[in-house]
Amino acid sequence: MKKFLLGLFLFGIGTVYAFNDLCPGEYGLSAEWLYMISSIDQPYFTIVSSSATDMEGERKANAQGWHSGYRLEGRYRFCNEENDFLVRWTHIPEFKAQKAASGNLFVVFTQPDNDATGAGEMTIRDKTDFYYFEALFGQKAIERRRFNVALQAGIQFCHLGFKEEVTFIPDPLSNARSLEMESHFWGIGPEIGADCTYCLMDCWDLVGRGSVAFLASRREAKFNQPGAIKVVDVHNEAYWHLVPAGNLRFGLNYLREQKGFNCFGCRFGGLTFNFEAGYEFIVCHKGVERIYFVDELNDGQSFNEEMDFVLHGPYVHLGFAF
Repeated sequence: MKKFLLGLFLFGIGTVYAFNDLCPGEYGLSAEWLYMISSIDQPYFTIVSSSATDMEGERKANAQGWHSGYRLEGRYRFCNEENDFLVRWTHIPEFKAQKAASGNLFVVFTQPDNDATGAGEMTIRDKTDFYYFEALFGQKAIERRRFNVALQAGIQFCHLGFKEEVTFIPDPLSNARSLEMESHFWGIGPEIGADCTYCLMDCWDLVGRGSVAFLASRREAKFNQPGAIKVVDVHNEAYWHLVPAGNLRFGLNYLREQKGFNCFGCRFGGLTFNFEAGYEFIVCHKGVERIYFVDELNDGQSFNEEMDFVLHGPYVHLGFAF
């Protein structure tokens, strides 16, 4: 009796298909809401010291916050059942980060006229805008009853804009000091990835996706120090780089047919929708460039600081197939 029940159970779970896919000749549309926190390698802007002459204290970083974005996707499954084609647009609209610190301050950013130090208040303000577009061709690699893997290859275009302003107001009040830095990045190149699905039960699937792109990128950076004793307004000549970008996500997917449940294969007519929620990571390696100067005694000695741009946070997905 036990062997019979065990065999019945194994047969039952064995007939459940891992289904988070389109049927042959079917179209799919989806929209996602992204809610992510951002970071860069060097967010610090001042040292708040307990001493007016010595640097004894904490390096303050700009504030981090959660920002909303969206993703739109269109997809078509070819009639050979093996291939599909998709286009995907991801955008985190311009968001701002700001923080102020007061006391005995030592500016972190070195510049030719390094006089933004002493008692007073310092404020940093950042603006960031990020988007990318993907066009990918998919090929089924593994297809089992409970587990599917599809490989993807195509092209990605990416843009990352970053603006930063640091203002120092001395105490007692005198002329304010300010620094303005700006970075723009555009890249295009090949992308490869994999999309995985594992069926848990009925219409519930564990899903995962990972991809990496190698972008031939054009970067521009500017540095401006208005109103200082030594006025500085310089920018880098545009230069081409190779910038890797990556994406990784995991989630739980629920699929339902309009006229009832059907997770045991393809549908024959009717509208199907799927709901998915999970967590995602987006990385743009060395996507932000900042010009910095060695010190105020060596005019013109300046270098580029290359920083990773990272986003991560939860996402919610709603898709339709017809």
